[in-house]
Amino acid sequence: CSTYCPRDAFPGDLMAAVRAYQIEHYAAPKGLGKVTSAPKYLPLAFIPPILLTFFLVLAAVIIPEGGLDFPDSAALEAEFEKEILFEEFISSIWIDVFTLIAFGFAGTVAYLGGRRFWNGIRQSEVDPPAVRQSFAKSLLLTFKDILAHTYFGMCKANKPRGHAHRGILYGFLLLTLATTLAFIWTTILGKTLSLGPANPIKIIGNLGGAALLFGLTWMVWRRLVRRDEAGKSGYFDWYFVGILYAITLTGFGLEIIRYADLATAAYSLYIVHLVFYFMLFTYLPFTKFAHIIYRTLALTHARQIGRKPGEKLAVLL
Repeated sequence: CSTYCPRDAFPGDLMAAVRAYQIEHYAAPKGLGKVTSAPKYLPLAFIPPILLTFFLVLAAVIIPEGGLDFPDSAALEAEFEKEILFEEFISSIWIDVFTLIAFGFAGTVAYLGGRRFWNGIRQSEVDPPAVRQSFAKSLLLTFKDILAHTYFGMCKANKPRGHAHRGILYGFLLLTLATTLAFIWTTILGKTLSLGPANPIKIIGNLGGAALLFGLTWMVWRRLVRRDEAGKSGYFDWYFVGILYAITLTGFGLEIIRYADLATAAYSLYIVHLVFYFMLFTYLPFTKFAHIIYRTLALTHARQIGRKPGEKLAVLL
């Protein structure tokens, strides 16, 4: 639309602004929603994930080690000379507990925001259809379209945008799969998460990280070099991209440092990685990430009432 608009109105920028307003409007508490809206709030955005990481280390490391009385430097150096095992530093069960806390909060906020958004859509129906398709069927068909990137394929003017989106979406899904398999490996099977490069879980994780990094880099390049195609980018957009970059790069950095057997650097970077990990999921309903909730619901509603994106609608003159 922005490419062919005869008045250079840039409707894509308008839609992006509406999306940012929509996410801030429906998510609650409002205070957390504001941290993604302006750079001046960035220091405040670090407070919840840092606190989560601190209490995680407190519960998993400091209290079991006898409080704040850490071993002397010689004992620490001897400990670090052992094989680098992040699970011995912070047990996977504690990671799971604090992940559930972050997920529980984000999931609750996302559900409440999504429900308010859905009610708003239903109330805005001017001419409700006589026959409405089932929600479950419409949702499944919407998931199919999202995974296949059906609507990206319809765009002829800005098709490269779909490549970046595929990299980010599929990369995130692969990383989610790797994380789920790691949970099964450690918590259910009771094995140590010290995997070599040829392990299937590690391969899936690395493929997901590479796809995510590719998608992010492609997106950033287009936003900086091809601004006319990519549209205007605000802090709301860069905040989300920055967090994804941080968690991806620290993840790859951890893997490299671990294979290089640099224990002090590995455990220090692990703490940094956890901060960005909790930052990503704590603010999920307040960042651009939330559009996966609202857009999915909007497309589901459109399918329920018989309206499909990409189809030309009859206009009565």
